[in-house]
Amino acid sequence: MKQRMLKCIVGLLVLMMAIPIIPGGSIVAEAAAPKPTLSISKKTIVGTGATYTISVKNAGKNVTKYKWYSTNNKIAKVQATKDPAVAKVTTVGKGSAYIKCGVFYKDGTIRRPYSQVTVQIPVTSVKITNALDNEENNNRHVIAVGETFDFNATKTPSNASEKLYYFLGNSGETYAKVDAVTGKVTGVKPGFVVLRVAAGMTKDAAANSKIDDAINIEIVEKTTKVNSVDLTDSTTLKVTFSSAIDPDTVIGKDKKLKDSVVIMAKTDEKNNTAKGLGEITATLSNDGKVLTIQTQYNFNGIYGLILTSDVKGKDKSDLQPFSKTLKYYDTIGPSFIKYTTDETGLKATIHFSEAVNFSKMDIIGARALSSKVITATTTNTLLQVRNYVVSEDRKSLTIDLTNMDPVDQNKIFEIQITGITDIAGNVPPTYPLRALLTTDTTPKPQARLLNIARTSYDTLTATFDRPIKTVGTLTISGSYEMPAGVVDKEDSRKVNYKLSTASAQLTGMQTVTIQYWDSYNVSINDTTAYTGVSRQVNFTSDKTVPQLIKSELGIETINNVDVYKLVLTYNKNVEVLYPRGILNANIVTSNNDRYSNKPLSFTAVAKDKEVTLLLNSNEILYSGTYMIEIPEAFVRDTYWNRSNKTTITVLKNAAVSSNLPAPRLVQQAPDDNNIIEVYFGVKVDETTAQNVANYNIPGVSIVSATLKDNNDVDGARIELRVQSGTIIANTAYYAIISGITGYHNTYSAMDTYQTPIYLRENTAPAVVSAVLSYPGLITLTFTEDISGSPSFKVTQGGIDLGGIASIVGNKVMINLSVAPNINNQPILLEPTQNNVIKDANGNAAIITIRNIPVKY
Repeated sequence: MKQRMLKCIVGLLVLMMAIPIIPGGSIVAEAAAPKPTLSISKKTIVGTGATYTISVKNAGKNVTKYKWYSTNNKIAKVQATKDPAVAKVTTVGKGSAYIKCGVFYKDGTIRRPYSQVTVQIPVTSVKITNALDNEENNNRHVIAVGETFDFNATKTPSNASEKLYYFLGNSGETYAKVDAVTGKVTGVKPGFVVLRVAAGMTKDAAANSKIDDAINIEIVEKTTKVNSVDLTDSTTLKVTFSSAIDPDTVIGKDKKLKDSVVIMAKTDEKNNTAKGLGEITATLSNDGKVLTIQTQYNFNGIYGLILTSDVKGKDKSDLQPFSKTLKYYDTIGPSFIKYTTDETGLKATIHFSEAVNFSKMDIIGARALSSKVITATTTNTLLQVRNYVVSEDRKSLTIDLTNMDPVDQNKIFEIQITGITDIAGNVPPTYPLRALLTTDTTPKPQARLLNIARTSYDTLTATFDRPIKTVGTLTISGSYEMPAGVVDKEDSRKVNYKLSTASAQLTGMQTVTIQYWDSYNVSINDTTAYTGVSRQVNFTSDKTVPQLIKSELGIETINNVDVYKLVLTYNKNVEVLYPRGILNANIVTSNNDRYSNKPLSFTAVAKDKEVTLLLNSNEILYSGTYMIEIPEAFVRDTYWNRSNKTTITVLKNAAVSSNLPAPRLVQQAPDDNNIIEVYFGVKVDETTAQNVANYNIPGVSIVSATLKDNNDVDGARIELRVQSGTIIANTAYYAIISGITGYHNTYSAMDTYQTPIYLRENTAPAVVSAVLSYPGLITLTFTEDISGSPSFKVTQGGIDLGGIASIVGNKVMINLSVAPNINNQPILLEPTQNNVIKDANGNAAIITIRNIPVKY
């Protein structure tokens, strides 16, 4: 017990000795470690390469070292100075980073104060990149009502911090809507707006920014428009439209391209005129959206393409006028691109990259690939030039190998062709040209029946997935008839079966069975067609009669004879049951004379929904209103529904004998490059003559049309004033004039008239600087060389300084008679009425009253 107590006393004494004795008897806690900070907690800087200093504050005394670093050296770099607690920060790129400093203490403590730096890159310029506001579109982008165009814009530099925002000016919200962020503009109603894109950190900032770009936009009624134009090869031009167009407005007789589409040769910068294209033909795709233009001779040079408003949509909508400059220089010869076979597998076609001149073609070699042997008969067939048929577009050769020895079928042959060139005369890149061809009689599945439908009153049409060689038999349930079938001329996958009178009377769902049809090269083991295929077909046909919805009386000249044309438009496709005959008309003349039951002889032809009647002009003698009776059953639709009797009312204008004759002269005024003069040989209607919309010079902005002269002796003279600066070069342009009628309806609206016109540029020389040199010489510097008789009044504080002016190159030098005083009063320079200064093309200089400071 005593020993335990003794141990406790000893332990207590040891503990007391371990406790330090504090003066004053108080206990002091250990001092807290310092918490340093940086002199700048957050900073935003505009631009790269900028520098600033930053330092550590409140570090304390026991620091062993400082270590500076940036969390992202691509945004900002930091470097210590001679004073390790101070560093220099340099901006590098856009973004935010942290500048940190490791502060190390003797006791091992490490503190890391930090500062945030944000670097912004300023925008220097912005540009709308995909607007179609070029000279060919009269310097405006066109959007139809209801359509949306997604505008794109870029900023410089591309990594700038500001965002791009889009705005509409000129009360634009009335005519269009814009998404301020995406740049999508939607047309609301016809009119003009200005689209502006600007840069800013916010939308409000961008609205007030001076870093911007702007374009003009015209909102038009919804029309058919051109989506793209592509020169696919040296003789082929493809125009793609937004919707189907009326083929009759672009393609005439013998597939010739109509004047509604104009391709004109232009002159390049070396004064070389593009090569003529010869006869131009055209075809339209099945959907009516792609017009393929084929030229007799090759494109070679610069051409102007114009599609006028005479091109109409299939729905009769107007085409938005379109023009484009095409550049094509043909320097590469034709090449082989592929081979194909027809549905029989025995007619082989070789396709070339462009139209080819085959007039001197020779085949100098023929062989089978893969070292296969071919018979002498096949070799001889392949070597005979007469066996190859040239396609209409001259881009392919077809050879019929139906009589080929079966042992050679399905081999791939190579022939060597010499003597050919493209239309420009370029030879193939490799010579002789090696081309491949083959046959394909390999076994294939039998054609599969897709559907059967009643397509007219007396026709059932079966559609297969492969071309048909043998039509087979068709039977209708409950009938012993087997209608005859024939392969469709336009689509060999279709077979049209002729219904008998009894079968055509059937209605409701009928079971139709087809069997024993055959396609080409069908496997002998495929017996699909033997068993037959049955389908339920609705025989109930449309019973509504064709309705006449529109009638128009017009006139055209055929073989120099005026012929009246009455066009009837129905609500469905029809055929004429009376291709010629006599109609009855009641007439009320413009003098209120009345004639009853006047006969009008006609010939008629139908196409789709339109019936065109050519009338005898000798029977259309009176101006006034014609009420023409269209008899019952004049037309019928595809289901043999016949039209009802109806009466139409059409108007023949007073004394209209033909369309207004074309202008006799279109020229630029000899003394004013801003005026285009249009001369007619007869008096014209004032309203249509002064409608700017009736004139178009692609690339030139027409601001007004004024009828200056209009009389029976001299005819008419119209002045078109064009915007200064829109004729940018001395070259040939194309003038398009339409819609003008005769004075008091003496002539109906003129046909669209198109003519080349040589124009001088109309950009006036302007003063770019006015400088006073000691002791009294004023130098006016213009944008280009000038000539003429300069005359100015020069004063200072009301005192006439006099002077003599002369022209040297692009400068006017004025030597003052009286030296100006060196004071705060500027010199006033004012052109007099006698001042004449022009450029080489006769454009008068633009000179306004100027104040010139007196500085030496």
